[in-house]
Amino acid sequence: YPTFRRLRKASSPFAVMRANIIIRAIISKKTIESAIMGVVNGVLSGELAKAKAKEAVESALENLPHFTDGAKEIYIPFIEKNINHIVVNEPERLLDKRYQNLLRHADIISIDPFDEYGPSIFASMFSPLELLCQNEDSCAYFDRASESIFIVNKQGRLDCRIALFDRYLANPSMDDIEVRTRAALDYFYRFDFDNMVKSMVENRLISSSLLGDNNTDVKPIIIDNRI
Repeated sequence: YPTFRRLRKASSPFAVMRANIIIRAIISKKTIESAIMGVVNGVLSGELAKAKAKEAVESALENLPHFTDGAKEIYIPFIEKNINHIVVNEPERLLDKRYQNLLRHADIISIDPFDEYGPSIFASMFSPLELLCQNEDSCAYFDRASESIFIVNKQGRLDCRIALFDRYLANPSMDDIEVRTRAALDYFYRFDFDNMVKSMVENRLISSSLLGDNNTDVKPIIIDNRI
């Protein structure tokens, strides 16, 4: 998939998470493709083949990640919405070789799901992120794996990462993370970073050592991590 080749060398937490979204989508595509090819290889025809195709794909979809965009359910976010619509609502059409080829050669027709769906893909079953808050320009998500807050813009790109739980914080806890981050994020969106840091200290998201002027060895809280 040339569109996603850059993610093969993903190293930052956000890039790795995006790569995992694509991997999950590829697995979903293969699962759906296998379901329909099982019917094709069964040498069935006519209405029986259509019924079996519908049954096979519906069964395959039961355990696959997905999300809703408008009125359409998206199971393979890197292919166009109309193909997703066929997969969900008219799976018998996948018996047509034209659609089989579209699935098989999805690398040629792939779209960038982060451009297409923006922040919504990160609030779906494809992603482990937890939505904390949002405004008209971006969404703030919590990533438990990297213990970070990701600020994701409308284009589905990372504006910045806010690192939590520095090494000087004793007994870090993720309990009630949404409540504890709310005030800090409010200050963040007002560009009041001094009070943001103070709020993070008060809510035990970072240690008080980051308030000092002489802690130059401490990793910055806000990390420019655009991708």
